[in-house]
Amino acid sequence: MPEAWWLTTGSPAVTIAIADSGTLPHSELTWSSGYDFFVGDPDPTDPGDFHHGIHVAGTLAAAATNGSGGAGICWNCKLRPLRVAQSGGGAQVGDPGMNEPTTTLLARAIRYAAGLPTDNGRGETVQASSRADVINISIGNLAQPCPADLKDAIDKASEAGTVVVVAAGNGDSGTTWPPSPDFNASNYLWPRCHAQNPDLIVVTAVDEFGNAEPYALQSNPLAKYPGITLAAPGGSAVNGQAGNGALIGCPTNPTQTGTHGVVSTWIPYEQTGPQCHRHWAGTSMAAPHVSGVVGLMRARNPALTASQIKQILVKTAKPIPCTNCGAGMVNAFGAVQASTFTLSITCESTGGGGYTCTSSPTGLGPWTATWQGVLNAAVNPAHANNPATTHGTCTVSTQARVRATLTDALGRTMIAEDAFLCSQLPP
Repeated sequence: MPEAWWLTTGSPAVTIAIADSGTLPHSELTWSSGYDFFVGDPDPTDPGDFHHGIHVAGTLAAAATNGSGGAGICWNCKLRPLRVAQSGGGAQVGDPGMNEPTTTLLARAIRYAAGLPTDNGRGETVQASSRADVINISIGNLAQPCPADLKDAIDKASEAGTVVVVAAGNGDSGTTWPPSPDFNASNYLWPRCHAQNPDLIVVTAVDEFGNAEPYALQSNPLAKYPGITLAAPGGSAVNGQAGNGALIGCPTNPTQTGTHGVVSTWIPYEQTGPQCHRHWAGTSMAAPHVSGVVGLMRARNPALTASQIKQILVKTAKPIPCTNCGAGMVNAFGAVQASTFTLSITCESTGGGGYTCTSSPTGLGPWTATWQGVLNAAVNPAHANNPATTHGTCTVSTQARVRATLTDALGRTMIAEDAFLCSQLPP
């Protein structure tokens, strides 16, 4: 991450939506306005017992350089809370979240995040004042097909420019683990949605060495989990299980012991304070790493489409031992660097009326190239289409100029020129 932060730490112009348990005050989190699709009103405060979304939010955008907790991936980005889940607390029988499928609440939240009009579950149409750049959904393990309303919401969000990132799900929540031979994770929600939505980004969890965490469905070949886009750090498991992370600055809990999880913001169970931190592990922790990187990419280049962002994430991913983890480990620096396309060239005389030029492109390779002599220079036809370098002849004792035109893997084109003195003598 530090290398990516050399390029950008995000921007207040970038909004990351979180479809999760809602918001509570925390000194490290700055929330913008959002919506509660569980209840159907504009107050996304979490009244439940289990504040899952607080931990996810910290990984995305917790304050940095304050000597407390950990830094969020995109700490200068804005957070938009969208409440779609509740554990315990005072849910009412008439609340949409008590009567409608979670997928319906997710579809509404996705549409809202994309700045599109949507039903709030109480017969009213609501619409955000602006589009979020990415929505993080750390909710998985729903054993069902991808319903039409959710598929349509993901499609429409991608078209509007909102990237949808989801957690693949853990093998210890809602599944038999280890899975029986007849267990097939392809029957689960996100693999089925992924098959129908090419821009959907599905994230699983790996350790620092690139091995699937024990709780990740990819860790057992019997799971047959397809549709993974890439992996990200999810925190190390405790006895093979997700969660169970030790508390930091919170009242002690002897059942929370893991100290190799992702450290992020936290508020204890059944409380609204104190504001503290904790270790935690799960694909829920992996997904916001990717969503945060998407925020950094958008900060560098707001014009990137959802499809281009996924292409960049996939093509810059680092190879890892896990063979069922999509393209590999998310590469924050590579993805953020490739989000913009720049080009410079350097030419020099080699003596005897010859020259050589080299290119320095950023962007997403491989590149295609065309070199041209613009003034007092000719390009050797054998090197006219080499993206890295070219050679040719020039008129001695004159100022010569050469032009390079490069196109990257996303179809973006840049042109650069360089001038040099053509010499008879070698450098």
